[in-house]
This record gives sequence, C-alpha cells and structure tokens, in this order.
Amino acid sequence: MRYIVIFSLALASFLSAIGQDTNEPGALITQLDVKGQSVGLNLGMLDYSTLTTEFSYKRGVSIFNKTFMIVTEIAFPVFEPDFNDMRFRVITIQTSVLRKGKFDMSLKFAPTITTTNTKTHELVAIGEGLSIISGFYGEKWGGSFIIDADFVNATKVEHTDYYKEVVYEDVYDGWLQNPAGNLRMGLMATRKMNNFEASIKIGYGSSFKGSYMLFPPVFGVLGIRYVF
Repeated sequence: MRYIVIFSLALASFLSAIGQDTNEPGALITQLDVKGQSVGLNLGMLDYSTLTTEFSYKRGVSIFNKTFMIVTEIAFPVFEPDFNDMRFRVITIQTSVLRKGKFDMSLKFAPTITTTNTKTHELVAIGEGLSIISGFYGEKWGGSFIIDADFVNATKVEHTDYYKEVVYEDVYDGWLQNPAGNLRMGLMATRKMNNFEASIKIGYGSSFKGSYMLFPPVFGVLGIRYVF
C-alpha cells in the first residue's frame, strides 16, 4: 500500500514539473480552461461510506490543443466506524465536452483501487469511476449538477489467520469477479476567495447489485482548495 502512496506523490510532482504555469485569475478551477494547479481537502460523508477525508492534487494540462484536468486522490476514514479502508485514484482525467457561455459539461474518468483491512480479511478492489458534471461558472461562483457512477470489476480477498482458526480453515483466498457499484446524484456550489475555493456538495445514492450499503444513501462534503 505504501508503494501506491509513494507513486501517487511522485506522479503529482511530475505533473507539477511538466504543467503550465498560466493560471488565469478570476476563473474557477472547475473550469477546464484553467492551466494552473491546486491542492484540496474534502471532509464529510464521502459516498455514504467510512471514507470521510480526501486529499487531492489537480493540474490543468493542454494536449493537442485540448485542455485536460489531471487529478490524483487519496481517501480514508478518520472517524468511527473505521474499517481501515482507503481509496486511491492515481490518475483521474477530466475534460469538457460541451461549453456555451458560462455553461460547461465535462466528463471525468477515474481508475480506482480500494483497500480494506479488518480482523478477518484484507480486500483489494479494482474498478473505475465515471462522472458527468454540468453547471454554470462565473468568476466568483459556480453551481453544478453531478452524476457519479463507481464500478468494481474484481476483488482480491486474503483471509487472516484469525478467520481461518475461528471460522473456516480452507476458505478461498484470491481474486473474485464480483461486479458491483454505486450511482450517486448531487448538487455542488463553489465560491472563490482569492487563491482559495470553498465548496459544498450534497446528494443521494443507490447501490448496484452486489453492493452493500453501510449508511443511509445520502452524502455531504465540504471542501477547500488552494489554487496556485
């Protein structure tokens, strides 16, 4: 796990080195014509799960005259219940697909690794996230409607010695193909204050077949981001 964290930090440093330094004043970082970079912190009930804290790094880059937002994210719990779970999105790519005036619609794609360590088992799940973000953005304020879908394609299960001693000694350890996921819809408001942006996001979610919902299907997130 620590190697994933180290790789994420190294990737963020690499993007910082190769990216452009032409952050445009008076524009929200959520608008993808911004070529700057930012770091952010989100707190709240992320995806109605135990993941309550999320750090992220964003970098705007131009490829073939098309602007993309490259994001690195790591999320983990800091409150109870804590299942020692973490979520890594090493490379998230976001780009605009429709823009007219202050309106913008963008797509975001995020390969995802989620880990969980408990007294009985260790899990590593591989999947991806897809988001559609539509909204209106001005110089100081922004408002958007977000549709998120998370998919789990496969999970590696390793049961602990405690589980094998107490429950079942010959339990299967290895990869399982267990398609599952969540669908969320929400609203987000953003306010820019000099080099800082504050945001609030609230919404509702439901699970696909195979998912287990530990909390009520609602989420609320407060965020702060520093743009430089």
